Amino acid sequence: MTTFKDVEQYYNQCYKKDKVGVTSAFKVAEGVRPFEAYEYVLNSLNLDNGKGLKLLDIACGRGFLLKAASSKGFEISGIDISKEAIELAKLNVPNASLKVGAAEKLPFKDNYFDVVFCLGSLEHFLDQEKAISEIKRVSKKDSRLFIMVPNKDFILFKFTNHEGTHQSEIQETLRTNNEWVNLFRKNGLSISKTLADDYNFKQRIFFDYRPLFVIRRSLLKVLGLFIPLKFSYQFLYCCKKN
Repeated sequence: MTTFKDVEQYYNQCYKKDKVGVTSAFKVAEGVRPFEAYEYVLNSLNLDNGKGLKLLDIACGRGFLLKAASSKGFEISGIDISKEAIELAKLNVPNASLKVGAAEKLPFKDNYFDVVFCLGSLEHFLDQEKAISEIKRVSKKDSRLFIMVPNKDFILFKFTNHEGTHQSEIQETLRTNNEWVNLFRKNGLSISKTLADDYNFKQRIFFDYRPLFVIRRSLLKVLGLFIPLKFSYQFLYCCKKN
């Protein structure tokens, strides 16, 4: 049975490994989404003016979302189960309030945040219903909540023998759109909008211009134009608490 200690140790090792050959906290290892991806998310959600608003990023990793949010005026806080991740985040966003801890027990006051993010992380939590309860607890009544999770029906899973990310090695739950929606509604969240995670298809910058990579980039962009929401890689749910 996977424990919180197992998860903590796994992600500590991941972030330690990512540091190898990386000369600054702001640079990333291969396969990690760059800072621009988080700017893209904020812009896509029309979060342009954060003056006077408190924002929390759960499982904040290197702090890239927090850095992007800080530039828009948000008062930023982040938490991650990995102390190695928080060390990187402190370098990237020294003005953020950062804590080491699990999403199932957030060390923040009730009804405190105006905006809460949990991107690509809920599926890895050991007690997802408890984490959703904690998200609701620390959020104000009219808070905007954004949760990104993977899609069990992702079209490329149909043609490969592996489902999910490398993080499935420690803990990962895949669900369909309907299953995620049912989980959120069951636990007191209403969904105002569901978006596809289309950064890789529409905006990702490829710095390798070898022929095979140019072909790959072009195919990804074309493919992204035709994939229905039902078969997208990840869903980004725009929620509020009931």
